[in-house]
Amino acid sequence: MIPMSYAQRRLWFLNRLEGPSSTYNAPVVLALSGVPDPEVLAAALTDVVDRHEVLRTAFAMADGEPVQRVLPTATVAVPVQRCAPQEVDAEVRRFCAGTFDLAEQGPLRVRLFVARPDESVLVLLLHHIATDGASIAPLLRDLSTAYRARLAGAAPDWEPLPVQYADYTLWQRELLGQVDDPDSELSRSLAWWRENLAGSPSALPLPFDRPRATGASGRGGTVTGHLDADTHRRLVDLARSQRASTFMTMQAALAAALTRIGAGTDVPIGAPVAGRSDEALHDLVGFFANSVVLRTDVAGDPTFVDLLARVRDADLAVYAHEEVPFDLVVEQLNPVRAPGQHPFFQVMLTVGAHTPTDLRLGDLPARTLPVDLEVAKFDLTVYCTELRDSDSTPTGVQVEFQYPVDLFDRATVESMLAVYLRLLRAVALAPTSTVGALQVVTDTEGAGFAERIARAAPAGVRRPDLPDDGPASLREEILCGLFADALGVDRIGRNDSFFRRGGHSLLAIKLVNRVRAVLGVEVGLRDFFVDPTVAGLDRRIGTLAGTGARPPLAPAVRPDLLPLSYAQRRLWFLDEMGGASRMYNIPVVLRLHRPVQASALTEAVRDVADRHEVLRTVYAVIDGEPCQVVLDRAQPEVTVLDVPVADLPGVIDAVTGHVFDLGTQIPFRVWLLRLSDGGQLLVVLVHHIAGDGWSTGPLLRDLAVAYEARLAGTAPGWEPLPVQYADYTLWQRDLLGGAGNPDSALARQLGFWRTTLAGAPQVLDLPADRPRPAQASHRGDVVPFGMDADLHRAVLRTARDSGTTVFMVLQAAFAALLSRIGSGTDIPIGTVVAGRTDEALDNLVGFFVNTLVLRTDVSGDPTFTELLARVRDTDLAAYDNQDLPFERLVEELNPNRSTAHHPLVQVTLVLQNTGSVQNGAAGPSALAGTEVPFDTGTAKFDLTLGVREEFDGGTPKGLKGALEYAADLFDPATAQLLADRFVQLLRAVTADPGTRIDDLDVLTPAERRRYGPAAEHGCRAESVGLADLVARHAADNPQAVAVVSGSDRIRYAELDADADRLAAHLAARGVRRGDTVGVLLEAGPTLAVAVLAALRAGATYLPLDPAARDDRLAAHIRTVVLAAVVTTSDQATRLAGLRVGRTVLTDVDGWRERPAAPPPGPRDPGDGAVVLVVDDADGPRAVRYPHRALVGAARRAGLDTDAAQVWLGWAAPAGGEFMMPLWSALSTGATCVLPAPAPPSAARLARLVAEQGVTSLTVTAELFALLVEEHPQVLTRLRQILVTGRTAAAHLALARDRHPTLRLVHGYGGVEGGWWALGRVVDTPPVGPDVPVAQDGLRCHVLDDRLRPVPAGVRGELFLCGPGLADGYPDRPGATAARFVADAGGGRMFATGTSASWSAEGGLRVHGPVAAPTCNGVPVDPQRVSTALISHPSVRWAVVSVRADADGGEQLVAHVVPTTSSVDVAQVRRHVAQLLPEHLVPARVVVLTTVPLTGDGRLDHRGLPDPEDTGAGKTARDPREEVLRDIFSELLGGRPVGLDDNFFRIGGHSLLAVRLVNRIRSTLSVEVTIRDVFQAPTVAALVERLTATVTPARPTLRRRAGVR
Repeated sequence: MIPMSYAQRRLWFLNRLEGPSSTYNAPVVLALSGVPDPEVLAAALTDVVDRHEVLRTAFAMADGEPVQRVLPTATVAVPVQRCAPQEVDAEVRRFCAGTFDLAEQGPLRVRLFVARPDESVLVLLLHHIATDGASIAPLLRDLSTAYRARLAGAAPDWEPLPVQYADYTLWQRELLGQVDDPDSELSRSLAWWRENLAGSPSALPLPFDRPRATGASGRGGTVTGHLDADTHRRLVDLARSQRASTFMTMQAALAAALTRIGAGTDVPIGAPVAGRSDEALHDLVGFFANSVVLRTDVAGDPTFVDLLARVRDADLAVYAHEEVPFDLVVEQLNPVRAPGQHPFFQVMLTVGAHTPTDLRLGDLPARTLPVDLEVAKFDLTVYCTELRDSDSTPTGVQVEFQYPVDLFDRATVESMLAVYLRLLRAVALAPTSTVGALQVVTDTEGAGFAERIARAAPAGVRRPDLPDDGPASLREEILCGLFADALGVDRIGRNDSFFRRGGHSLLAIKLVNRVRAVLGVEVGLRDFFVDPTVAGLDRRIGTLAGTGARPPLAPAVRPDLLPLSYAQRRLWFLDEMGGASRMYNIPVVLRLHRPVQASALTEAVRDVADRHEVLRTVYAVIDGEPCQVVLDRAQPEVTVLDVPVADLPGVIDAVTGHVFDLGTQIPFRVWLLRLSDGGQLLVVLVHHIAGDGWSTGPLLRDLAVAYEARLAGTAPGWEPLPVQYADYTLWQRDLLGGAGNPDSALARQLGFWRTTLAGAPQVLDLPADRPRPAQASHRGDVVPFGMDADLHRAVLRTARDSGTTVFMVLQAAFAALLSRIGSGTDIPIGTVVAGRTDEALDNLVGFFVNTLVLRTDVSGDPTFTELLARVRDTDLAAYDNQDLPFERLVEELNPNRSTAHHPLVQVTLVLQNTGSVQNGAAGPSALAGTEVPFDTGTAKFDLTLGVREEFDGGTPKGLKGALEYAADLFDPATAQLLADRFVQLLRAVTADPGTRIDDLDVLTPAERRRYGPAAEHGCRAESVGLADLVARHAADNPQAVAVVSGSDRIRYAELDADADRLAAHLAARGVRRGDTVGVLLEAGPTLAVAVLAALRAGATYLPLDPAARDDRLAAHIRTVVLAAVVTTSDQATRLAGLRVGRTVLTDVDGWRERPAAPPPGPRDPGDGAVVLVVDDADGPRAVRYPHRALVGAARRAGLDTDAAQVWLGWAAPAGGEFMMPLWSALSTGATCVLPAPAPPSAARLARLVAEQGVTSLTVTAELFALLVEEHPQVLTRLRQILVTGRTAAAHLALARDRHPTLRLVHGYGGVEGGWWALGRVVDTPPVGPDVPVAQDGLRCHVLDDRLRPVPAGVRGELFLCGPGLADGYPDRPGATAARFVADAGGGRMFATGTSASWSAEGGLRVHGPVAAPTCNGVPVDPQRVSTALISHPSVRWAVVSVRADADGGEQLVAHVVPTTSSVDVAQVRRHVAQLLPEHLVPARVVVLTTVPLTGDGRLDHRGLPDPEDTGAGKTARDPREEVLRDIFSELLGGRPVGLDDNFFRIGGHSLLAVRLVNRIRSTLSVEVTIRDVFQAPTVAALVERLTATVTPARPTLRRRAGVR
């Protein structure tokens, strides 16, 4: 690729800047006496294009550089257009006004217009990028030669050109050298130009009729004048006598004329130079012409002769440096730019001689015709054409003034031309006259020129000295990064001119391309040049996007009732709902540098309140609507306190925690603290309803001005504020319009947010230490942390490389962290925007900030770079729709409303890159001071990540972070760990932004050691099987009792011998090692013998329940292939038609006659021992356990396994609750009690424990709860008890407290993972609903979806490992492989599908299914609700589930067993509402007499009855229910309302809640609060609450009678 020449590059840039335009078309129009042969002409033109490469060259960008692409060949077509003679001129002009796509087309286009058989017009339309004035002669000469040759049937015979234009381009660069080489020709010449043009006016003031406008059309007009032959001769003689040229004479006269009409005395004029400094270029077509700036000095009122001498000397110096391309002069000298204004000069002068027009095309006579393209490249272009006769005698000068019609009227330019012609005639006659003495401007022309110049001047150039300030929006911040990146600087201000900071045209192209790519907006170079600053381009983008126009903000007519702004309404509502608190205070505490006079301070505070209405506003409710009441005058309280230094922290906490009553107190107070050490502290406190962070600047500034005035005994002399906050409130509503108007900003932005936030999580799952309480206390604390300068630089670099901002980098990292610690891949993060979208608000105190929801999509495992691109697109779209108030958004989207959490977002991110409140506030004033840090002790959100950028000058100094956390949810250690993880992740992604999010390591080194693959999991493989252990115990203690069943006792010797006999019988019937034998027997000694016999035969046994229905029994048998079934003759009949292999009847076959010797053959602990069949929603599934899973299971669970234990096998024989105690006993030489079959119940267990002397009991959580509540005495008889499943902490705590010597073990496992895979001895009463069930390092992992360990506190899936695992699913290898996966530490592990987490102390907490249940789209934890229910003294047991309600929605339903015969359901619900968020309060509570259980002692969900219907058609049970239902319905537009319909879910929102409260107060005469509505948002729940509290209603505030 060959670079463009400098001249070409400039034209190419202008083409890109202006878009498709004919401005730089250079047509050659030939009138022919005849019609050429089109085919011959086409061949000749092809020859010419082949001879001159530049005519077959395309111009484009490659790798960011403009290049020439020379095409190998190009065939020229010659379209013929026939038209009437009178149409030719118009058609030629239309063709010549066409545009070129320089990147795709060659710069030559041809058309032949035929009017008559003997008359035609040939147009060669060229773009100036490939030609210039001196190119016309060689072009036409070569065309004529080629046409004659082709007409004769031959190719043209011409000498090859010595060079091509591309050669010139490379030679030009070699000739000039490099800019950075001080010895190069280019460097020396540029230094000369820099000196020569220093101080030159950037814009020449001309008498424009209109100011220069953005997006000018470029259309031009021309006026023509004539100098007579005598004047021409005199001017030629004058030039010769002064050793000057005619050009110099015309230039001096033009400069003098412009000075006389008001353009000043420093007149830069542009002029073309041929640029063909080497003779090899003389016959070459191409763009060689260059422009030079001829700076003409008319100062001091010189004579014209003196002026001509000045011009001569100046021009000769310029021509010595004419080789430097004008484009490079512009780039390197970087003048002030303005859109539509040519740099350095705006007036161009061309002086030339008239050339003969007689030519020939072959044999056809031809002449060139002028073409007026009606375009203007400059503010004024002056063409002077000398006319001479055949012997070169001067015969006159034709003078043309070409002008842009956007700037001038024709009459004005005619006057300018007249002045020029008068001056030329005058100096021709009297060249020694002073320029000022020449009478060339009439009085009428003077008042007019001067007036126009004065009017046009302000519309000229942008001021280059605007302040370098920070970005005012997110898009501006991105643009700042892109500008800085293009310019190679660290930082750039929003008002810095791109060109003043070193930019040039090529960099501008690159920047615009980058802006297009990053922001996805179709912005052009012209848009950039309108105002080449960050702020200007941002405004232009806003205009292009249709977001630029806004109604003006001005003082408004106040209505009788002044509404709150949307932001204020939300704060007022929160104040009403939660009660007055310090949470929304904005305090500033300053340690003053100088003592303050209290009386002057008091007056100044009143002045500030007078100045800012919002500081003297209270908030009332009138006719159910909150409104602002602006007080005419108010004296804010100024309290002076004398404080001992030691008491200062407490005093600061007390005063900054002052609680405002918004209904009666203005939201502004001040304290002056006089310290015992002589120092003074100023505390300024504003409620957030009247201010925001930005407001502290103008507030302190105004306070300082007022104080200094009052100190001097005067009132402050400040300029009045343009508007007040009340005006903003009304303007905001006007700006947004109505939601019912689809064209309003409100409707558009609501539509955007509705789409953007559809399906977003309502509550973000965070790794909290505690569950969310019913009502957030908003207690909080802060963890500070730091990020060094290296990381700061890395963040800045990442932002710049990705076309994003520091905020976006932090947001993406924060979202990535939250995603990696269990918050999912849909992460809504809140942030605040200043909301001061009109400059009239800049100095106003008030609450303008708005909250934006930035929904961050981390799905699909993106790289960090890809995530940043998503964040950028999301954030820019959000900021384009930032006017919609957050509260209005909440009303529209109507998420689940709760006093427990913030709606829509629970985590926020704040970036501060400005100074403290003192920067530019009090400054060096009498109130100057140092900020005093203090802790507010509050948290508005679950987590707020605050980051402040710090710079040393312009050098990144580091990032200071602060993680504010809700103390309801997090411990300090957890918050610190989150901060540490954030820094670790931020460092990783900025070091390698190509890293995928799922590849980021969020574990600390300690966690990696504890939870990683190399961690010790305490898994010891067993080396002996169950059958061998029983044989060992039979040999060691043959008379020990093995099994007790009723009155039957079977000792180990007998059990061992009978098992050997039956095993031999099974072997004789064909049972082999690896087979499966079904055992269909009642619980008792024979069952024990049968299962042991199957193991002795090397087989696996499948226990079958004789009590099962026939269909269920058949289904279980079909799950495996059986070699035999051991049963009795009465049960055998049930097996007819089933594939069961051999049938062995224990009551008929003669197996007892066989010798007591086991079948020979090897056995291994890895052999299958038991197959259990469990029923789930997909039908029965079989699970096989090896011997090693059962051997030592009790010991691994934490139980005592001595032989003196008596175990109870109380469950049905086909399940794990029977299998585990049986083998726990027989494998340890202990006794197992096998009672007669009966439905499980707590009473039965208590009786069996007492009767049989049971010492070891294993029970389900359901049975354990009933035992603790109904039969606590049973626990005194036991030595140990193991509880399986998610057990209520309350019941474990009760058992632990009442029975301190009892060994209480909480076991957890499951079918595949081993029934007691995990066990934890409960030494201390547990706290909270998530009971720790194991210590870390014990046979389990908690892993993410890529099977990596999760950090402490983060939920993952529980994987069980170790010897207790099942083998898998018999004959189902695919299903086995899906759930039993390789363990990175060796062996296998089982995916439980259960959510779990590690506690900070190292315990394992089990939380329920990974796919947590939801109710109306909100995740719920039924176990937590059950725990809250059980904590009520009248509830013994509870279970909670999600069920359909009467209206087709979902509701939480609780089934409870009371401690007494009856229970007050309303009281129980109120109790739960005090403990849990309202979405977790059961809508229905169903009272049961007992817990329905399955055969293995677990809850039988099918036995839980449905609640009664309370839908809209259900009759109210209480008169107040009927009244409330009517009020609900009326406020919701008349819709039917059920007793359990949630007010907010059926259309209610916060403002309606306010009206609801007022209606209830006035109708029922009871006191009710907004908080009551939030916590009890149904008719039934609200009636319950009103029943419990009968406070009389406060009086209703109404408008006075007669007041409108």
